[in-house]
Amino acid sequence: MQNPLFRSNNVEFTVTLPNLNFKASENEALSEALNEALSDNEKLLLSLFTQNPALTQKGVTETTGLSRATVQRTIKKLSDMGRLERSGSKKYGSWIVRY
Repeated sequence: MQNPLFRSNNVEFTVTLPNLNFKASENEALSEALNEALSDNEKLLLSLFTQNPALTQKGVTETTGLSRATVQRTIKKLSDMGRLERSGSKKYGSWIVRY
């Protein structure tokens, strides 16, 4: 059983509750299909933001060696796909990865 995830900063408090009705076996194939459709850069950014939701675009460029324009394009594409969402302010916000 998963525990709730609590995150806070000076602006907001977020609680993520696990869906106890979720059946992983039914959704694993869908999740794998969605991940296969992603480019290497998209998978890399989702992985980085999962590990560190407060990571900045500058931090991503320094970590990966990708150009800032590539990072911005990839973030925009992931946001448009509904896989990545920004929560909070530009300075103190964090990234929410959706699988």
